Amino acid sequence: MRGHVRPLATGLVMGALALGGLSLALAQVRADPQAACLANLKTLSTALLQYAQDYDDTLPPMKNSVQLQRSLSRRVKVRATFSCPVTKLPYQPNVALNCKPLAKVKKPATVEAIWDAKPHPGGVRNAVFADGHVGKSTKLLK
Repeated sequence: MRGHVRPLATGLVMGALALGGLSLALAQVRADPQAACLANLKTLSTALLQYAQDYDDTLPPMKNSVQLQRSLSRRVKVRATFSCPVTKLPYQPNVALNCKPLAKVKKPATVEAIWDAKPHPGGVRNAVFADGHVGKSTKLLK
């Protein structure tokens, strides 16, 4: 009987630690929306590259933010990830990359695939680049 209690207790402690870590992460996201924006974009970057890997190195359909969300929804379960926590607007895809083979993207480290629809306070816009890294957008807004 005593041998069964230890695994149960260990499982409860591990679960409490995991939930504690999750609540700490959520508190940090609430405290720093800029960091949450970068985390969202990193998640979208990973999903974008996973999609390409599954479809012969071809980027997903992404003519608009709704189509991008539909394309990546199997890989990104939390719907809020598709919107910037700072501006509350959906991230915008680069329509020129719609269904494009990655091999045809020249200089992928400089080509933005997904970006903030509007700059954050202070003028910063974040972006996912075609090579998968996340950084500050270099595009000028119209």
